[in-house]
Amino acid sequence: MIEETVEFSSEGLQLEGVLSYKEDLRCDRKVLLCPPHPNLGGNMDNNVILALARMQAENGFVTMRFNYRGVGKSQSHYKDFAENYKYWETTFGDGNLEGPLNDTKAALEFIKSTATEDSPRVFVVGYSLGAVMGMKIGVNEDSVKALVGIATPFGAYNFDFLEAYKRPKLFICSDNDFATKVEDTKVSTKKLSEPKELIIKTNTSHFYFGIEQELCQDVLRFLQQQP
Repeated sequence: MIEETVEFSSEGLQLEGVLSYKEDLRCDRKVLLCPPHPNLGGNMDNNVILALARMQAENGFVTMRFNYRGVGKSQSHYKDFAENYKYWETTFGDGNLEGPLNDTKAALEFIKSTATEDSPRVFVVGYSLGAVMGMKIGVNEDSVKALVGIATPFGAYNFDFLEAYKRPKLFICSDNDFATKVEDTKVSTKKLSEPKELIIKTNTSHFYFGIEQELCQDVLRFLQQQP
């Protein structure tokens, strides 16, 4: 497997990312992986995001994971850790989402640019906050053919924008997640248009420690089913 460090621009900031692929970057089945909230330890090397990147790549997809502004080597408009942390606090609960949305959009445009045809097939997989970002961007993109939300925080953000979305959707949640209750997830996903699938993991938490490979297999199966 090849892992290639890349840079791309978002609102004048240089952000970092990693492309992972088995043999051919030109493969037109792309997976954009959106990481969780930076103030909760979220970055592109998070245990879930890293495991997803490598399993999907080993099975023929080109994956891209990235760091939002102010995370890792990605640039920020703020001068120090304290200011950056304060900025990210404003993004909780449908707050100031413009920055991370622009970062996600820029990452999507970058992975699309690695395709050899004008209409690449992109699947967006987001974890926690990344599920919010990926879905908000993905619903308006013709190139995005399916969405995956892991630990999607239905109780903290408004997902009305997703109700009429008719492309395939997979949601995975745990039975012990501080970010979203199982009942909130069931009620919210019930409102969504078909096709959709919900998987509830038992005896695990928001972080999915120890079951990363099982989680990745669920996502891989779903992506391989897409035409």
